[in-house]
Amino acid sequence: MDTKKALALKIDLLINGVALNGRFDIGSRAFLNSISEGIHFVIFDDIYITASINNESPYTLCKNETDNDIFLLGKGISPLKAELIPESKYFGVKSSDGTMMENIGTFQTDRVRISAYKGCNFTMNNEGCKFCEVSHIKTQHKNRLEHISELMKYIEQHEDRVKHYLISGGTPPDYGWKHFIDVCEVVSKNTSKPIYAMISPPPDLNVINQIVGVGVQDLSINIELFNTELSRRIMAGKNRIGIKRYFETLEYAVKLLGNKGSVKSILIVGIENYNDTLNGVEELAKRGVMPILSIFKPIKGTPLENFHHPKTDDLITIWESAQRICEKYSLTLGPLCKCCQNNTLTIPISDKYFKYE
Repeated sequence: MDTKKALALKIDLLINGVALNGRFDIGSRAFLNSISEGIHFVIFDDIYITASINNESPYTLCKNETDNDIFLLGKGISPLKAELIPESKYFGVKSSDGTMMENIGTFQTDRVRISAYKGCNFTMNNEGCKFCEVSHIKTQHKNRLEHISELMKYIEQHEDRVKHYLISGGTPPDYGWKHFIDVCEVVSKNTSKPIYAMISPPPDLNVINQIVGVGVQDLSINIELFNTELSRRIMAGKNRIGIKRYFETLEYAVKLLGNKGSVKSILIVGIENYNDTLNGVEELAKRGVMPILSIFKPIKGTPLENFHHPKTDDLITIWESAQRICEKYSLTLGPLCKCCQNNTLTIPISDKYFKYE
């Protein structure tokens, strides 16, 4: 299958999800109504996909109960061999106080995502992002350091599929960045593997120094929508920070970490005008920031649940244009990690893409 057809198939799967036929080794999180949750699988050896489970999808993952082989069936494709990524080894394991470890950190393809905070400061002030599944949650609490430490120790001893860590979570309050830094430090002290943090611009740029200082190698500071008028209506809290502040923070991070892809920013494709998105790609790339494109996915229960998803052909055109912009600035459309491309508008088309060992 050529590049465009492979990308079109990935896009269709991200938009439509998959139905399941057979017994699959997946946990309850795979059924959550979320941007990042679903069933994780691989096609063509190195195209990673996280698809929602949807019984009405035109695509089906079928499991042969005799030999456990899995095939993807669907419109316009011959039966395609797929590899399921099973649940983590800590799924169902409890911490010393009885907390389920999968509620402390989420396993996704080759990494564990640990949230410093559960919930988002913006949603508590009715300024949450209208496309986000936590937009209705009006509380925020810390993920306890002792829980994270226990999870880290268990993973490092028992789960060899984890190759790196992502630290994220809803935007903390201004006074809450110390806890975020503490979480980064706990993760760093318990592993020698790469650590990637996803943050909003902190109130003080010195926070970036501190995050990097405790061992974080990569940062993602996500603009998401480049059109400032639209972002004011769709993500009021982040818009209040201001796009100028986003670019100041990104530029500062590039000075610390370099312009070869260690600093990234996600743009959502499908809410704003496509030209706005591509202008955002240009503004990021010329500053040495690696753009990452995330396909807008309407989530039930959010204010944008009835907003239509973008068309596959349009997304392929956006991908091609974004690749050309990145090449102009000696960058590559991210993420570079093949396994981390599971929910992004990217496929590994060159040897610049890799897997963590």
